[in-house]
Amino acid sequence: MTGRRIFGFSLLFIVLSIAELDAWAESSEDVDTARRELEALQAARPEGVPEGALLSIEHHLNVARRNWSKSGETDNARRFYRTARKMLDAAKAGRDPYADRRGFVVRAYDSEISTRTQAYSAYIPDDYDPEQPRKMVVILHGGSSN
Repeated sequence: MTGRRIFGFSLLFIVLSIAELDAWAESSEDVDTARRELEALQAARPEGVPEGALLSIEHHLNVARRNWSKSGETDNARRFYRTARKMLDAAKAGRDPYADRRGFVVRAYDSEISTRTQAYSAYIPDDYDPEQPRKMVVILHGGSSN
């Protein structure tokens, strides 16, 4: 019985260590690495990637970077980083990173009246087909207690 317990604790320790390494693998340093990759894309944007997509990736990286330093926000930081990483990989491959996104999608734009990049969300239905016309519902600030 003692051997089984030791094995069980050893296995648990290995699993927890792997989980800890996974958490460490996504850190503010990874955001910095992704930002350097993004800067290279911004300097020479691939033909199939809209300029606005790169700005939105930058927004995701900015949110991730800010949230790494906030207590209790690391899950949110990881979520934004992972989304940015997927979009960055698509852009590096010359694809529009938003073309196939569905559900709630966060985008960003530079406003002429603000010094900060402005984010907005859009809901893209799972069955969305860009070839089929659809109605669009717009909810402005304050319309949904935001």
